[in-house]
Amino acid sequence: FKGHFPRYPLLPGIVQIEIALFCISMRLNKEAKLAEIVKTKFIKPALPDTELCVSLSGTGEIFDITVKDANEIYSHMRLRVAV
Repeated sequence: FKGHFPRYPLLPGIVQIEIALFCISMRLNKEAKLAEIVKTKFIKPALPDTELCVSLSGTGEIFDITVKDANEIYSHMRLRVAV
């Protein structure tokens, strides 16, 4: 968090993408590698101590991912993966 923006730490977008890939890999029971970022929208900065939840839908190679907390959405992504 500290290294991304001095005096304004937040969770970098690339880390949110890596978290999404981890969740996809867990869903598929095999390593998923990023083939393409089809679409991303980072809506709100994820600050330290924010408890985030990742929801995903999709099968095969295209997945839709939402990163949120109990009240707000932080990002939406559509990723194409290679397994």
